[in-house]
Amino acid sequence: MSEYQWRKSVLEKTKRIIRFDEREISEVRGESSGVRILWSDLANVRLTYAPTRMKPNRFLLTLKSATGAPVIFENMSYESFGNFVDQSTAFTKFTKDLFAEIARQRKDLPLMVGSPPASYWAQLISIIFIIFFLAFILISLPLPLGSWPIAALMELGIIAVSLPLLIKWAVRARPRGFSFSQIPEDLFPK
Repeated sequence: MSEYQWRKSVLEKTKRIIRFDEREISEVRGESSGVRILWSDLANVRLTYAPTRMKPNRFLLTLKSATGAPVIFENMSYESFGNFVDQSTAFTKFTKDLFAEIARQRKDLPLMVGSPPASYWAQLISIIFIIFFLAFILISLPLPLGSWPIAALMELGIIAVSLPLLIKWAVRARPRGFSFSQIPEDLFPK
């Protein structure tokens, strides 16, 4: 049996424990028994790069059953207000062990990586539209620093600073599928 522990937020007094063995994968939340998924009921596995302002290197693993609630866990664990611990090493080790067990138990099941396609494209188009809209507003509205040409360049520079973050997200979150027996090393958090 292998296990991984993490805490989602201040509302949880204890860490969630994700375990798997030869029969099932389970999530234990404090005193309750949590969610259990038999290997035969496992319908979907998705690894997603999902950064937030407080968790810039956040990865989510979602395991959905055909009949019940999903098991969802991430590599960032709540420590204190605004402080999350990056557990990427433990998350990656547990995830690789889990994927090896899934490959043994369910050879037919693909690993889905990235955001769901409809969500990915909707987010990407929205972000690109917002960037172009902000650039248009910054160029067309009166500048706060007067009519200095350098002010427009400074304002566009602010947009340019956010582009590497957008590109990183777009590359890491793009929808793809893999076999559990042939998973590239760059899918996991570093």
